[in-house]
Amino acid sequence: MKNHIPPILGVFAVMALSNAIVPVLPAFGEGAALQGIIFSAYFFGALVTVFPAGLASDRIGSALLIKTGLAITVISGIVILAMSTSVIKSPIASG
Repeated sequence: MKNHIPPILGVFAVMALSNAIVPVLPAFGEGAALQGIIFSAYFFGALVTVFPAGLASDRIGSALLIKTGLAITVISGIVILAMSTSVIKSPIASG
């Protein structure tokens, strides 16, 4: 069971951070249409990278790819959080 804990935590982190964009969408775009475009672009990027990630996993190994992907996900989640905080506090966002 101890061998299964890191992948389970990794999947949890990825799933939790994949929805990190939802609460900050209003800070990145006004209106439902622009927010929908941003949200769609986010998931289109995820869709486009699935196939190359599978090929890379076959060539370099899944462990390295999972660790790298998890690190990128955590870093991007932190960046999104930092950007949304600065955007929300800016005078332009407050009207």
